[in-house]
Amino acid sequence: MYDLDLVADSVEEKLVRGDLRWLANFNEIHRDYIIGDIVFPLYASGSLQEKGFLLSRIFSALVTPKYRVHLLLYTSQTIDAKLLRNLVMMTGFPQRSSKPTYIRRR
Repeated sequence: MYDLDLVADSVEEKLVRGDLRWLANFNEIHRDYIIGDIVFPLYASGSLQEKGFLLSRIFSALVTPKYRVHLLLYTSQTIDAKLLRNLVMMTGFPQRSSKPTYIRRR
């Protein structure tokens, strides 16, 4: 289990230092993020918009779409079909209930 914590810590360190800027500009990082009954060791959100000097911002505003990017890191010793189905259903699709679904942070 310590190896999996090491992976989450190293990804978080790379996010904080900006080594994953090629992926997106992450500006929020949360540890132990809870969605439903699943705990994600690391959750980061950001956007594709570039922050930089004048030419970078102009290029980003004209060419890059204004998408929000979410990174959910889940660590487990074993992965099976039921676990993957639960992860996709909890994070990928909106719930069909009439009550709103709240995301809790630990």
